[in-house]
Amino acid sequence: MRTCLIITCRLLGIGYCTEWTRYSRFMELVVYLSRQYDQQEKGVDSSMMHLASAISYIEDHYLEQVTLEEIATRSGISVRHLNRIFRAYYQTSPIAYLQRLRLDRACTLLKRTDLSITEISYECGFNDSNYLTRQFKKTFGMSPKSFRNKQ
Repeated sequence: MRTCLIITCRLLGIGYCTEWTRYSRFMELVVYLSRQYDQQEKGVDSSMMHLASAISYIEDHYLEQVTLEEIATRSGISVRHLNRIFRAYYQTSPIAYLQRLRLDRACTLLKRTDLSITEISYECGFNDSNYLTRQFKKTFGMSPKSFRNKQ
């Protein structure tokens, strides 16, 4: 219960990228709650349990190179079903969700550290700082360097 309260408090936090941070914290709460219940419980939608399992795996391994096949296998479903339930519940793909977690982590590191953009890219699961910069700019409308200078 204490963990649930801590996650809820973090969910209500304020800062840059707050909409995504709040969404991420909400999903953390969902994953935590889903872990508290037995998957065999009556009335529990199996798709939701597979989805919670996928989100849990993504959030535990987002700093690593993760594939759709790995996520699906760990969730006990096919890649096609994984994509289908992700889109049905969150209107996004598992890879887009993974990407957003990495970008959120980059925001945090840009605000709180003096690491170079290259170091941050590796710390966030990107293999290339140019790719991080392109994705960051596409998502937030500014480069990581501009974001850091605004802080």
